[in-house]
Amino acid sequence: MTPTLPPRPCIGPTRAGWVMAALLVVCALPDPAGAADLLDIHRLARANDAQFASAAASWQASQERLPQARALLLPSVTLAANTNINDTDATLTGISNPSLVGLSNPFLASGARRFNTNGVNLQVVQPLFRQANRIQFEQAGLQLGQAELQLLLAGQDLTLRAAQAYFDVLTAQDTLAVLETQKGAIAEQLAQAKASFTAGTATIVDFNEARARFDLADAQAISSRSDLELRQRALQQIIGRPPPSLRSLGENVTIPAPTPASMDTWAEQASLNGLQVRLQQATLEIAQREIARQRAGHLPTLDAVGSAGQNRTGGSATSSVGTDITQYVLGLQLSVPLYQGGGTQSRVREAAANRERSVQDVENARRNAAFAARQAYVGVTSGINQIRALEAALESSRISLQSTQTGLKVGVRTQVDVLNAQQLFFSARRDLIVARYSALLAGLRLQAAIGDLLEDDLIPINALLR
Repeated sequence: MTPTLPPRPCIGPTRAGWVMAALLVVCALPDPAGAADLLDIHRLARANDAQFASAAASWQASQERLPQARALLLPSVTLAANTNINDTDATLTGISNPSLVGLSNPFLASGARRFNTNGVNLQVVQPLFRQANRIQFEQAGLQLGQAELQLLLAGQDLTLRAAQAYFDVLTAQDTLAVLETQKGAIAEQLAQAKASFTAGTATIVDFNEARARFDLADAQAISSRSDLELRQRALQQIIGRPPPSLRSLGENVTIPAPTPASMDTWAEQASLNGLQVRLQQATLEIAQREIARQRAGHLPTLDAVGSAGQNRTGGSATSSVGTDITQYVLGLQLSVPLYQGGGTQSRVREAAANRERSVQDVENARRNAAFAARQAYVGVTSGINQIRALEAALESSRISLQSTQTGLKVGVRTQVDVLNAQQLFFSARRDLIVARYSALLAGLRLQAAIGDLLEDDLIPINALLR
């Protein structure tokens, strides 16, 4: 029985039912030894793709923004210590008889001295009112959500790139196989034309036409082999290793139309839930809070400050008497910005302009998402219709080729007619191959447009591979 792709019941529903059905289909299919399927390639890509690894590292780094912003609201503790050796040589001045100073004050005298000073001080500052820091903390929370969306977007992009590279290799492989088959068929016609010309039953025209067609087919096969090599290297770049043999699409597959069958519904969902739209909306929220954060530059700040310190001196420049002072301080520190040269107002205007830019970015993202959904929807629906038309064309060209070959045997057709019929038949086969893979990719892009492309979406496609 020909496996069919289970249709998605609606946009954004629970998908457990159809995913389980697809899993049962996958389990029922044979698995060629050593052949990798789309899920295998996708998992290799997630483990080895440098672009996705970079996005994951960026996400990991963004997780530190919240604790950094929280630190601005928590106490800061600073410990400072110092020790110094002082060499002094003091001379008392402004005294009529310096020799009498030592008699009246024995602790005050001139001369050279060496003494130490040592100190240690512990200071704690607790912000009580810093509006800019509080808003920055809110922005950090929004930035975490933004980073999550960026990682989801990178994962979705990886899924599309892996599927594109996978199907590109299959397309190149199948195209090469068709060209080789076509080349073999033309080679038979060339041999027959040569034999007929030698026997005198055909003209040189038939032989020259067959030889020209063979040379063209040979050139196309050479180009196709080069294209296959490039496609394999592109896949290798994503999965980080030479690609294994791949399971290909079966001959008779059914690709269902998108459900619901409404382009506008998909476009509306994309404009609301697309990852790029949600990412720009998060950027807009951050930009809105940035205006408030810059305006907070006009507001006062209030901190609670406490300190404990001890300072010891072994003397001074004019005395050998030392001191040992222990001091505790607890108080409030108020700072009121009065004028900063217009810098605060300028930063507010800058933030307002950036907010307006974010508004336009959101609108642009919505339009792009809706257009991407419409484009993908058309790609799926027109692809399905094209597949049906090409299947009919392939069958018609096959019948025409058989009739032309029969006509050649009875003498009512020429070898040129056979070559033309072969050309139509093999062209239809190549076009059908491309149309099938293009329709499958369009379906994945449609899911990506509404921000709903997951690894599970590859399971039904895997069921179509053999």
